[in-house]
Amino acid sequence: MVMNVVIGAIIASIAWFIVAGILYMNPYSEKIFNKEAKKSPAVKKWTAKNRNMMIAEMYFLGVLIPSIIFAFVYYLIQPALPGTLAANALLFGLLLMGIKTIPRFADMKMMTEYPKKLLTMDFIVGSVNCFVVSFVLAMII
Repeated sequence: MVMNVVIGAIIASIAWFIVAGILYMNPYSEKIFNKEAKKSPAVKKWTAKNRNMMIAEMYFLGVLIPSIIFAFVYYLIQPALPGTLAANALLFGLLLMGIKTIPRFADMKMMTEYPKKLLTMDFIVGSVNCFVVSFVLAMII
């Protein structure tokens, strides 16, 4: 079962990274991001030089490590879940939203001047990825 947790975490992190990339880097999202980023000093400006390092750090710190933690938590609480793939994925996805996406959104909204459109995009992408991760973990673990 430990191997399923490790494999689930790795596959969930890859799925998360791919889905986030598609949702953030499509032409529609890039247009919104570029427009809003120009207007706000709260958005960090990335150069081509440091972009690759940022992507590697984002995957390792922002995706892989949380995926490992989420897989371990899923393994621990799985016996308390209803048992069907859809129900487990839905409930765990809601749990992830409650501990990851919603607090981050609320904190950024209250504590920063980050543009509202970008906050909304981040909330939507974060929510989708909570369910992507939970579905992958429900399938594998």
